[in-house]
Amino acid sequence: MTFWVRGVYREIVVPARIVWTSSREEVTGWERLMTITFEGLAGKTRLTLRPGPFKTVAERHGAVRGWTESLERLAVHLPAAG
Repeated sequence: MTFWVRGVYREIVVPARIVWTSSREEVTGWERLMTITFEGLAGKTRLTLRPGPFKTVAERHGAVRGWTESLERLAVHLPAAG
């Protein structure tokens, strides 16, 4: 399934945080504020994603599923943890 999304970066704090809006073109009034934080841990990076707010539990579950799939695809392109 393909979703077209657009947004505006609201804050970029290198190397700690990115905040942006995310809206789906085909859904009027649908917009989320997205925050990703990065934390260094023993030579690795912890990425924490905070999407929301959500109007329903089903909407939240859909976002979790979508972001999990996206991050798994990204992991394929990153060097293996050693």
